[in-house]
Amino acid sequence: MKQADLLLIGGGHAHLVAMREWLRKQQRPTGTIALIMPSPHGYYSGRLPAWLAGRAELDDCSVDIAALCQRLDIELVIGSVHGFDAAQRLISSDNGSWQGRVVSFDTGAALRTPEQIEADTDVLGVKPFDAFVAGIEHWRQQPEPIAVIGGGAAGVELALALAQTMPDITLISSGKILPEQLANLREKVCKALVHNGITLIEHAPINHLAADGAYVNQQKISNASCFILTTGAAAQPFYRNSGLALDDRGFVRIRSTLQSISHANVFAAGDCASLSGADKSGVYAVRQGSILAENLSHALSGKPLLEYSPQPNALALLADGKGGAFMSWRGYSAQGRWCGWWKNYLDNQYLRSMQA
Repeated sequence: MKQADLLLIGGGHAHLVAMREWLRKQQRPTGTIALIMPSPHGYYSGRLPAWLAGRAELDDCSVDIAALCQRLDIELVIGSVHGFDAAQRLISSDNGSWQGRVVSFDTGAALRTPEQIEADTDVLGVKPFDAFVAGIEHWRQQPEPIAVIGGGAAGVELALALAQTMPDITLISSGKILPEQLANLREKVCKALVHNGITLIEHAPINHLAADGAYVNQQKISNASCFILTTGAAAQPFYRNSGLALDDRGFVRIRSTLQSISHANVFAAGDCASLSGADKSGVYAVRQGSILAENLSHALSGKPLLEYSPQPNALALLADGKGGAFMSWRGYSAQGRWCGWWKNYLDNQYLRSMQA
């Protein structure tokens, strides 16, 4: 069993921002640090639609995590986590067992899947990104009809992006698309879907995927032969038997200090965490990162912890596949090329800030 003073589990936005802050301020936590994640690539989800639409290179969508780790003297361990013992702060992974004085999780969320997926069905989850990217590149060699399952922001962006380079795209939502957004924004998005030749099917909770199509119960509603799942957040299964306090969906319950409510030396941030007022969105994870940077250092040195307060409003910018974007902010919505410039500026600013 290997040991570290600080174990970082997952390479999500909050951990990357924390690492950036340690480097920027030259305030790396004392002791040994290891980062365990399933892939050496840190893809930034906000830029992936631009790659899908043919508007960006794949290298423009990623963070060089290995370089960040090297600059910060953090051991990068490539492997998947299979279990966690909160009482012992003991991680079980592909690369053996690790124990940390302090453990921090930023593993993101898993995808909810339909009840039945037949064995010969061509299905991609939008996560993990490595498998998603490889699958898309394979599909591009012999394009087939594609159905994007999930009517949230990710599903809308992916459908619009795919339509720029792939034929016959369908977007299927279990309810209305973008249910948490303004009605006038949904109207703008629906018009864009039609304009891009995308078939929209709403109020269709898919529970069966097969090589010949997508089904709601026994009724086929799409003849697509390839499927992309953007079906919302589910908890990673290894948390269930960890001993951590979880919410009713299996996410790690945390305090405003980003600590587990049940184990003071365990932290969680981003989509794997459950905190009132903090939606499962990269906007919130990024804001948590700077607080997490301070609190992980303070936890190791015995200093008082800072509190994170979720912002009451979050800017939403959804790429339209053509270089523009849809914007929603405090009851106001807009669409246009200028929204796309704004989104590109924010995305590029984030990626530049991550360059070690």
